[in-house]
Amino acid sequence: MGDLRVGMARNEGSVEASRLRTLIGVEGVSKAYGQGKERVSALVDVSLEVEPGELFAIVGPSGCGKSTLLDLIAGFASPDEGRVLVHGEEVVGPDSGRVLIFQEHGLLPWRSALANVELGLEVQGVSRVDRRRKAREWLRLMGLEDFAHKKAHELSGGMRQRVNIARALAVDPEILLMDEPFGAVDALTRLRLQDELLSLRRKGEKTIVLVTHDIEEALYLGDRVAVMTERPGRLSTVIRVELSEPRNRTSTEFMRLRERVMEEFRLLPDRPAPEYLI
Repeated sequence: MGDLRVGMARNEGSVEASRLRTLIGVEGVSKAYGQGKERVSALVDVSLEVEPGELFAIVGPSGCGKSTLLDLIAGFASPDEGRVLVHGEEVVGPDSGRVLIFQEHGLLPWRSALANVELGLEVQGVSRVDRRRKAREWLRLMGLEDFAHKKAHELSGGMRQRVNIARALAVDPEILLMDEPFGAVDALTRLRLQDELLSLRRKGEKTIVLVTHDIEEALYLGDRVAVMTERPGRLSTVIRVELSEPRNRTSTEFMRLRERVMEEFRLLPDRPAPEYLI
């Protein structure tokens, strides 16, 4: 009996240790939209954990529920079944500690880059002097200090997305949720923005959940990569990316991991690999 109690105590301790390592917990989440014959299942029984300070990437075909999962974590939607936890507390709505960045920048066209970065701080009630100082600092970190007074239409697509990211980071969220954040920019700008995201992550303790359909982007940025099935979205597997820094997209190890993710799609039951993965 004594051995049993010791075993139970150890198990309870490991469960508690796991909880301490978990910042975001998604537990058996399902979500559908519409009514009757129009009802479409987006997610089915998805469970995953994201650790503090981790960059957790999610890949999957278009329409597999990746964006829906981000909406649930952000608190913009509620699951039909299951629950989403942050710090062990159930998510019941949006919170300033969780910021969602979309593919489209969403800048206010009548505001300058500086004023756009100030927006979240303004909503938080930060004084004009302090929010102006913080906004200028984030524009400097994003390499945009010389464009502070330019309107959105005067900036390139990559610049607008950097302003968008600066606006999100200025409010100092604990969790950054990114939905295809580099999908609307050209290939070269995309590579630069990926490196800037890694640089910013190293400077501050942010937990990032990144949704993308780009396998190379997920492996280049992520500590772990979750692979989702086609709709209705289910979690197929989570792969830990153990590559040395800085990561080399042409290395044998990188290509081997890329093939492993692609193979995961091929192994999904009764589903051929999507064309963009071939």
